[in-house]
Amino acid sequence: MDRKHKGRKKRRWWVQYILRKRKEYGVFNHLFKELKSDDDKFVQYLRVTREQFARLLFFTGKTLTKRSRFREVISPEERLAICLRYFPFPRYLATGESFHSLAFSFRVGVSTVSNIVAEVCSVIWSKMSHIYMKVPTTSEEWLQKAAGFEHVWNFPHCVGAIDGKHVNIKAPENSGSLYFNYKNTFSIVLLALVDANMQFTAIDVGAYGRNSDGGIFANSNMGKVITNGLLNWPLDEPMPSAAHMGPMPYVVLGDEAFPLQRHLMRPFPGRGCPKQEQIFNYRLSRARRIVENAFGLLAARWRLYHAKIAVNTTVATNVVKATCLLHNMIQSESTPSQTAAIMVDPNHNSQSLVDFSGTGNRAAKQAKDIRERFKEYFCHIAPLPWQENVTYRGK
Repeated sequence: MDRKHKGRKKRRWWVQYILRKRKEYGVFNHLFKELKSDDDKFVQYLRVTREQFARLLFFTGKTLTKRSRFREVISPEERLAICLRYFPFPRYLATGESFHSLAFSFRVGVSTVSNIVAEVCSVIWSKMSHIYMKVPTTSEEWLQKAAGFEHVWNFPHCVGAIDGKHVNIKAPENSGSLYFNYKNTFSIVLLALVDANMQFTAIDVGAYGRNSDGGIFANSNMGKVITNGLLNWPLDEPMPSAAHMGPMPYVVLGDEAFPLQRHLMRPFPGRGCPKQEQIFNYRLSRARRIVENAFGLLAARWRLYHAKIAVNTTVATNVVKATCLLHNMIQSESTPSQTAAIMVDPNHNSQSLVDFSGTGNRAAKQAKDIRERFKEYFCHIAPLPWQENVTYRGK
């Protein structure tokens, strides 16, 4: 028994002296209260407006409320502030120093900060995902997504753009090479379907970084929905002004990292492809870039994506899910000028989001025929006035 406890450091205080001064000197009881009177500074500090913070607190507050007979508990409001402050924190993420910095700022323990971030992320997702990331489950909901792509990006019968990123994390303990990806870093995978308004329609988070990118898509729930047309996928029907072409399926747009399938379009291969194939590639790329913009905006808002996320894989998965959900909440209420201001941030450098690698181009004849019909539609039935000039310049 003596040997079991030998070397254990004796705890001098139930609460360390510096932490006992939380009410007198902690950020939450001083700076945070002052920020509540300044909209711009509040957003600068937490990346959400005061109204959005209040809404988050409304949905999560009850679950985040703690009780203790022995010491003063941290309020749900302060827990939420600590977590939100962690997301955009720009320094020392690779070493975990952000937890230490937050602990000193808020006058709480480092382990407390770690536990708060883990819990708040989980609660945000469990309490709010049905509002801000509700996956379409009816044909009508999918058709609304398609209407957005046709109106904004001139690509009919498109319900979303898909892409995947490797989110760099610290090397998990005892994981071997499970999370070791083709870029020689450790990662979990974020697979995302994005709508025409730069919001995440659905995400799939947590696959091992070592898995092939094609295998990640094929084995994901999202991949199965797209491949098999599940969740009440819209039925085939003619495209506008193209009844003579017959019924066409509703599709998702991907790049070379994804396979060509009946419900998944990818570009024609090769740089020197014929002119009409170039036009199709331009139209697909023009609409699909919305998913790249969404990832860029995600990383610009939440600076934790600028380096390795220094938490365990379970917490990292919850952090990614929570930040994607918060992205949707903020984006749904942002003006185009507000979004543009974030996108042009010169400090944006998303080192933690790594592209998928390319996959082979073998596809069924049916999928190739569908792509050919889209090509004909864009070249002869619904061309854009400038598309030939753009492809001629090689853009």
